Amino acid sequence: MHPSSSLPRLAGLSALALCSAVFAQQPPGLPTHCVKGEYAYLNAHMSEIRRPPGGGYTLVRTGKLLSVCADGRSEPFRRVAYRFGPEGKVEMESVASDARPFHVFDRSTSPHTGENVMFFKVGGYTYCVIEATAQGSGVGLRVIRSGRQVLDLFSGNRRGVDFESEMIEMNFVAPRSPVLRSYLPEDPFETPCDPKVRK
Repeated sequence: MHPSSSLPRLAGLSALALCSAVFAQQPPGLPTHCVKGEYAYLNAHMSEIRRPPGGGYTLVRTGKLLSVCADGRSEPFRRVAYRFGPEGKVEMESVASDARPFHVFDRSTSPHTGENVMFFKVGGYTYCVIEATAQGSGVGLRVIRSGRQVLDLFSGNRRGVDFESEMIEMNFVAPRSPVLRSYLPEDPFETPCDPKVRK
């Protein structure tokens, strides 16, 4: 076989590999709580944030995984699920529905960074999934009760190691899914995801 005759076949294999990478449910090595038939929009290893007196912070892995799963690769979604717990064991699940949608909004946090925020309420608790955007990197999980922050976890900044996300593909301004509802705060830093009671 002449070397040039294998070029079309190599091009086809390259295109197939590219399509597989684009439509893979999640990258190899990163676990998920998403199940068959769902698309993993977010998988993140969550860590406790330790802030020593001298400043800065360190992250200590909790062994817990956060996943956001949808029933399709693009909007409109009929189902979006939040799942949290150790790999292979979901401890907390909430599923958005037409009657109880997840709320979404985006905000600018500096001239070069922003956040996409998805939140929902269970009882007296507000669960907030916060992804850093623009030049920011990483995923936060914040839980608020009665204006007080009761949980603050962060993935770390390394995409593909600490987290993997395609939530940027969701519309956080004007969602086209009946299970997602736009939240328009008067003050972008006085939202249900911002504690009112400081430690």
